[in-house]
Amino acid sequence: GSGTSSSGGSSATGLLVVLGLAGAGVAGLIGYTRHRSKKQKAIATATVRKTLDEDITAFGEALDKLDVDLSDPRLGDDGRAELGAALDKYDESKRAAAAMTSPQDAANVTAPLDEGRWRVACVEARLAGQPLPERRPPCFFDPRHGLSVRDVSYTPMGTAQARDVPACPACAAAIDDGLDPEIRMVPAAAGGRQPYWQAGPQ
Repeated sequence: GSGTSSSGGSSATGLLVVLGLAGAGVAGLIGYTRHRSKKQKAIATATVRKTLDEDITAFGEALDKLDVDLSDPRLGDDGRAELGAALDKYDESKRAAAAMTSPQDAANVTAPLDEGRWRVACVEARLAGQPLPERRPPCFFDPRHGLSVRDVSYTPMGTAQARDVPACPACAAAIDDGLDPEIRMVPAAAGGRQPYWQAGPQ
């Protein structure tokens, strides 16, 4: 009787040790997987933030290029309000880029940039004595080009289907002439640089 009890106790202890080791192994694997996923997310976020910083810099340069006097009568109260809104959106985009914790946060940066580009286009139109532009999305080929003016038919490389995309004046003219427009290239997930729409999910 005592032998059987001892044997059973040893078996139970051995089973607990095996289960404990297995549990530790699973916990370690989960921890490693989470660490690796967190690291990959951080790398992807940093890559996207760097690309967005380039967009923010380009928008800042567009603001500097305006070089407008706030007392200019061509602006009027509405023009001054638009210029102020553009500056606010510039600051908002910088804060949003600094606060990014995932690639999905990029929308918090691109939305104020889009708004700011439209405000700048309105100020430029007032200074040139032209009608205010229609509120349109940024140029598909490179958002840094600013507001699009019309849609053009375009077939992206590697696809067979043409689609209508918004284009700025320069890119629209290039398409009309049968030329390739200036496309935004970004770091690709597989290495090198690719057009942003085929550079990877980030």
